[in-house]
Amino acid sequence: MDFYRELLKDRQDLVNAYDPVATTPREAKYIAQEKQFLQYRYIYGYTVTQCAEKMGVDRSTVYRIITRIKSRGVKNHA
Repeated sequence: MDFYRELLKDRQDLVNAYDPVATTPREAKYIAQEKQFLQYRYIYGYTVTQCAEKMGVDRSTVYRIITRIKSRGVKNHA
């Protein structure tokens, strides 16, 4: 049980550490979407399809979010 609790805490720390700097309101919106995706994917363990449903977007939008995360140099994103 402690292993899983520690793993969840580590994942939460990684999501919280994801903090790129937004220079425009549009970029701030994108960063918020990226953080939301990371939370759903790595904290709650949702699939890409489930993430899309929870976020109220289609799967292609989630794949664009993943592409943006990758472009920021983050690995193991999906």
